[in-house]
Amino acid sequence: MTYGELKKNDTIIFHGAKVRIISVLHKTSNDGEPWTGFEIEPADDEAVEILGNYYSHGWYGGNDSLEVERA
Repeated sequence: MTYGELKKNDTIIFHGAKVRIISVLHKTSNDGEPWTGFEIEPADDEAVEILGNYYSHGWYGGNDSLEVERA
């Protein structure tokens, strides 16, 4: 799946950790490209071990064509 296909409550593999999408913002960037921002929380205890407490929560984003693996 791509960033552009993300929806609230999706569970994905993000930098090797299983995280849950808790909020999604689809918009167009300043250069006219589709862009998606998403807020994550750990889907399991291992996610905090992999990403750390800081990086396992928060907002991330990128061009809608970027790919991510569904967990």
